[in-house]
Amino acid sequence: MRTIDPSIKHGISYFEDAQSLWDDLAERFSTVDGSKIHALKSELHDCKQAKGMSVTTYFGNLKVLWDALKKSRTPFACKCGRCTCGIAKDALARQDTERLHKFLMGLDRSVYSNLRSQLLSLETLPTLNRAFQLTLQEERLQGGTATLDEPSIWRFHCSFSFDGCSKRLAISS
Repeated sequence: MRTIDPSIKHGISYFEDAQSLWDDLAERFSTVDGSKIHALKSELHDCKQAKGMSVTTYFGNLKVLWDALKKSRTPFACKCGRCTCGIAKDALARQDTERLHKFLMGLDRSVYSNLRSQLLSLETLPTLNRAFQLTLQEERLQGGTATLDEPSIWRFHCSFSFDGCSKRLAISS
């Protein structure tokens, strides 16, 4: 009992095994209610890249909020067990698109407005991860805070395919 926070130690009775203890604590403390979800959504809404904040830090802040929100929701699931319509795949694609828009909306406008416009004008929107990569590249090109210590994503060829036609995405400052 030395590893349990003293504030909850007295509220724990004897359990036969560790699993029973953890199950009890999970039930007691992992309650999710509307106010918690509302607070997470409010934080997510207000999350923006501050002046001087790296893209990696900003994206990390978003990811923490998205993960917390995901843990607080019941995932969509097919109730018939035979679903072949792909609703789960469609739901994940929609979530990725919503996250992409949130990421782009929160970027520092004075630095990334051109890149944001270029990405949003593409016929097919990039994935969230692709947009993150392109934004990191732009940060590095502008002499921002991205460093070579971050993942080596600078080597990718910046091109997109539209109906079999290859087009280069011009990234300007």
